[in-house]
Amino acid sequence: SGTDVNDKRLEKVDITFSKLTSGQQVVVKYKVDDATNWTTLSTITTVGLYSRTIRAIESTGADFGSGTEVKFRIESTGGAEIIGFDAEASFFYAP
Repeated sequence: SGTDVNDKRLEKVDITFSKLTSGQQVVVKYKVDDATNWTTLSTITTVGLYSRTIRAIESTGADFGSGTEVKFRIESTGGAEIIGFDAEASFFYAP
């Protein structure tokens, strides 16, 4: 029909949080489709930072995976407060 979504590719993730202080951390993870393990996109510990735009898996520089379903997990420690989250993806349609 040309309108059925077959696949989507994550393009970027934006996250905002309270200004980090010493000992605080924000970790952004994702998994695609039926993956059993979470992949860490970014571990943020920079004191004074309050936002991050993630465009690849930061530890390796690899592009994001693609699939029909993308799940996110955001972890904060040391009192870091998550304020906002946004993700952008490209969609691929069935012929």
